[in-house]
Order: sequence, then C-alpha cells, then structure tokens
Amino acid sequence: MRTLLAGTATVLLAAAPVAAQQPAAGGLFVQPDAQGIYASDLIGMDVYSSATDYTAEYGTDRQPTADVRSQWDDIGEIDDIVLSPDGRAEAVLVDVGGFLGMGAHTVALDMKQIHFLTDDRDNRFAAVTSSREALESAPEYQRPEERTAAAASSDSSAAGAMATVPAGAMAPQDFAAAAASSNLFEIESSKVALERTENPDVRAFAQHMIDDHTAAGEKMKAAAKSDGVTPAETLAPAEQTKLNELKSTEGGDFDHAYVTAQAAAHDDAVALFQSFATEGDQSALGAFAAQTLPTLQKHQSAAHKLADSL
Repeated sequence: MRTLLAGTATVLLAAAPVAAQQPAAGGLFVQPDAQGIYASDLIGMDVYSSATDYTAEYGTDRQPTADVRSQWDDIGEIDDIVLSPDGRAEAVLVDVGGFLGMGAHTVALDMKQIHFLTDDRDNRFAAVTSSREALESAPEYQRPEERTAAAASSDSSAAGAMATVPAGAMAPQDFAAAAASSNLFEIESSKVALERTENPDVRAFAQHMIDDHTAAGEKMKAAAKSDGVTPAETLAPAEQTKLNELKSTEGGDFDHAYVTAQAAAHDDAVALFQSFATEGDQSALGAFAAQTLPTLQKHQSAAHKLADSL
C-alpha cells in the first residue's frame, strides 16, 4: 500500500506523437517539457491500483489539492510501452504480480488510463483506477511472436507430424536431452536452495524456479511425445557436477553460489531455446521452445538481478 501526496494525471507520451513538442527554428529540433517523463523511466516503474478513482483529488502542479492521503494496492510494474506506427503511445504493458518479473500476468492497458503520480519521497509511480481482481483476471497480453508460436503449437498438434530439420540445425532428440537436463538442474538446485538458504529473496526465487520448471517439464514431455522423442530423466554429467559442487558449498557462500549457478544455467538455456526455436524444425518441440523462451528470459534477468544484489 502506498500513500499519495502529489501527482499528475497526464503524460507527454499519451498526448501526442513522439517528439511532438514546440519545434525550434527549422522544425527539426524540439525543447521537451521539463515535467515530461522519459520512456526509460517508465520501464520497471511501480504500478498501483484502486477501484476508486482518487486521482481527481490531486492537482496537476505536483502539489496536493487537499490534505488527503489515499491507499492504493501495489499490483506490479511496467514491462514495456507499445507505440502505434505513427509514434503514439497506444498501450502500457503491465506485469501484474510475480517476483522479479517472474510469474507475472502481463496485461495491456490504455495509456490514457494511466496516471503518473509522486509519493512523499518525490518518487514517481503509475496508478490505474481498477481493482486488483479485474487486473488479475484480464486477458493475458501476447506479443505477436508469442501468438505466432501459440498458433504453430496448435497447428503442430493438429497435424501430428514433424517437419524436416534444416541442415546444421539441432535434432529434436538432442534438444530434448539438453533441455531436459537443464530443466532438471534448475529444479534440483532450487530444492537444495530451499533447504539451505535463509534469505527470503533467494527462497522466493528458488520456489519460482521449482514451480515454473516443473510446469515446463510437463509441457516438454507432451511436446516430445507428439514428436516421437524421449526427454532425458537424469542430469547430464556436466549438470550433475555443478549440482554436486553446489551441495558442497558451505555457509554464507551458498546463496551467491546458487544464484550465480542459476544465472549461468539460464544464460545457456536461453541460448539453447532461442537457437532451436529459430533454427530447428517446426514440430511441437520447436513451438514449445518458442513459447518457453520468454519465461526463460525473465528467469535469466531475475537471476542476474538477484546475483547483483547479494
């Protein structure tokens, strides 16, 4: 919950196309409004919501219009901004819930419905008039490439057949073996972390890894079965060695060793899935790789952020 002190209910991006301020001589150069909000500041900005519209109680001069303090729900953060072909800000992609960007439900909100406010520490954040329940139950936003991957998965399942693998591309069986071992390492190492860590952020991260990768493992089994291949059920020697090393790490060094290992494992996993999704066949496993890649990229980012904080 957050107490509001001041705010503004408009943002330059929503009002006009990019760089639509008063031009200097010649029409090319502009002088942006000093109160404008930079796009780089929007990404990752906290988003709060309330079913009651409190924004009218605050003036547009960044000062309270009355001695009023209102409570808002912390529902997530801004993930991205979608611009129209003519440069207008059409939508704000908000990750609702989750942890470090993981497990979040991404929804697309009309930019005109977003209010940019300032708290008692002079920090800006975004607010929207909506209940948490409405945001959590809103349709999940899918980027065009994710919709394409979902369609490919549906087509592949319906066809029940596997396309020819391009020359030089990884074979489905090889991908399944590598992906399964990577997935299992992330689960097993995270189980060790739950037993050993006393850091709440590391614990939350580890639980997300177990939940997400267990679900991914089940999806991979179904895709592999459709393609007639069998994923590995045990760790490859390299992952087994890494797990053994992690188990032997003692004391205060464990958290850093675990999160660093997760960051490195996700670097490898992202490269593997990205390669197979773009260069492999268009089978069920290929569609699975494309669909899972965004989640792995969120894991990768979260692992590196957490490692930097330890």
